[in-house]
Amino acid sequence: MTWSGRDHLLAEFLPRFQNRQIAIDSLTEYVKTARLLDDERARTWLEQDLLRDQELAAIEQMSADAAAPRPSLYALGSCYHCYGRGMVRLDIDLGHPDFGKAKPCPACSTTTRDPAEHCDNCRAFSAQNSSPSTERNRCWKCGQFEDQPAAEKCSNPRWHLPNVNLPALHAPDGWKHIA
Repeated sequence: MTWSGRDHLLAEFLPRFQNRQIAIDSLTEYVKTARLLDDERARTWLEQDLLRDQELAAIEQMSADAAAPRPSLYALGSCYHCYGRGMVRLDIDLGHPDFGKAKPCPACSTTTRDPAEHCDNCRAFSAQNSSPSTERNRCWKCGQFEDQPAAEKCSNPRWHLPNVNLPALHAPDGWKHIA
C-alpha cells in the first residue's frame, strides 16, 4: 500500500497510451475519487483506461481506412450476361437439378475477346456502364433492365422506361378499387 506519486505513474504509463490526455485525465480522476492512494489500485485503474484508449485508437484507424477511396463493390463488368463475374444462373424451374447452380457464362467462356464484343446486348451494356453518371436498375419482378421493355411475366410493366407511356392497367369488371 505505497504511493510513489502521480508523476512516477505517469512516467510509467504515458508511453503506452495513444492519447496522452486520456492517461492524464484517468490518473487525475483516480486521485480525486480514491480514498486511499495506492500504486496497485492506480495501475489497475490505468490498465482499464489503457484498454479503452487502445479500442478508441483502433476505431479511429478503421474509420480512417474506411474513408480512403476504394473501387465500388457494385462495379459491373462489361458483360451483359454475367456482369464480368464469369458465372451465370440458368432461368429454370425450381425442381430442375441445375436450379440455383452457377454455370460458366456462355458469352465469356466461349470467347477471349473484349466482353463488349460478345453481342449487341453486351455492347450496349458496356457503353451504358462506361459513363459513371448512369445507373441501370433491374426490375425485381422480371429481371430486365429499366430501359428495356418489360418481359411478359412482369407484373409492373410501367416501371420500365419504354413502357412508361402505356395506359395504366385497370382492374377487371367487378373488382373494387381501394384508394
